[in-house]
Amino acid sequence: AAAAAFAVAPLPALEKLGAKELKAFLEQAGAAGAARGVLEKGELLRLAQAKVAQWEVRRVLAAGALRPQGAAHRAVLLRSTDQRAALPNVAAITKAYRELALRLHPDKHGAPADRAAATRAFQELQAAFKALKG
Repeated sequence: AAAAAFAVAPLPALEKLGAKELKAFLEQAGAAGAARGVLEKGELLRLAQAKVAQWEVRRVLAAGALRPQGAAHRAVLLRSTDQRAALPNVAAITKAYRELALRLHPDKHGAPADRAAATRAFQELQAAFKALKG
């Protein structure tokens, strides 16, 4: 249930989050270790802003695991509840795809493990785009 909720979660407004919520965000992004020992909200915010792409990669991979496949495609591309509720038009799908493609592209991730996860997420994104645009 928690994985499904994460899979369809919109990107939070990081500036509005408290220290506890920022640490939870960093945990979802796979960067809990970097947040250990950090008490200052400003530093947590900087860490969280630097980990948005990794958070998005993990969210897309979680969304890709949803079933049925149509729900997975919608969760990958259409992050807000309003977008998922309505039948999206091609322009909305294309806009969402372009925004995510910039964040998820493997060339934007330096470490080999991050790049491998980003490659899988990028493939999920491409599959979702192809299926929904079709």
